[in-house]
Amino acid sequence: MSFKVRILLFAIISFFLGMFNPVFAQDAASMGLVHTLDTRHLEIHAAKKESLMKVGSYLEWFILYLDKNWYSVPSSMKIRVFVFSTESEFNYYARKILKADQELMGMYKDGCFYTSSETGLGTLSHEFMHAVFHYTNAKLDPWAHEGLPAFFEKMYGYCEKGQVYFITGFQNPWRIKALGQNLKNLSLEEIVNSSKNQNELRLVSVFLYKKGYLKRFLDISRTGNKGNFNTCFEAAFGRDIRSLEPVWKEYLKDIVAKHSLINQIPGSQFFSSKAKFDSFMQDNGEVLRGLM
Repeated sequence: MSFKVRILLFAIISFFLGMFNPVFAQDAASMGLVHTLDTRHLEIHAAKKESLMKVGSYLEWFILYLDKNWYSVPSSMKIRVFVFSTESEFNYYARKILKADQELMGMYKDGCFYTSSETGLGTLSHEFMHAVFHYTNAKLDPWAHEGLPAFFEKMYGYCEKGQVYFITGFQNPWRIKALGQNLKNLSLEEIVNSSKNQNELRLVSVFLYKKGYLKRFLDISRTGNKGNFNTCFEAAFGRDIRSLEPVWKEYLKDIVAKHSLINQIPGSQFFSSKAKFDSFMQDNGEVLRGLM
């Protein structure tokens, strides 16, 4: 039976049982996801056996890094992960079952994380942050629902002897390119208060990081304690957003000035040893260090 036929049957049966919500009866085998792996925080179902360790190992190391450096992850958190064989199969499922209205590389919905074996580490990190924020009931500013997960798209690191190390805080080249000539004219206040553009929203999270306030923002978002400020963003800086516009404009000017370096930023990478990471940095360190 072909993949598409299996998904259509799954949809029809779920509909007549009144269980069209994908949370119910996730029969992974009926979707061709016949390989399973259970880790501390993940229950993974994958079409390809090799995807289990790629996704499971990376996300567990990512969670450890996140928990130690940015945002406490409850030990009780357990997320179901479904890894399809290809992006096309994942997107077919996303359209038919999850009611997605656009092409995706990953999706978090109703306590489950869906992706494919072709998805890069940046997307894994981005989409998994949705799961973390959902599980911890984070009190995020509207812009941060996409802006914060997008921050974790660019990361480079390694694990060794039970420890994990990452460098982060880099712009995403394709997002900067998509903003075009309008980048230097963007208003911080307008993005924080009303933008839906993920490319713009990610700029704000990197801005927080560059100015040293990302951890404070995450801590405030955890509790929602904004004091007398209207947003967690303003509470993190301890300043009204309009007073930050000049600092924001300098940040945008720096991005424009370093445009050629930003275009050379490689895709996210994670290595099984410091030696392999060091080798990567020999090839890419000049670019990355120039943007740190």
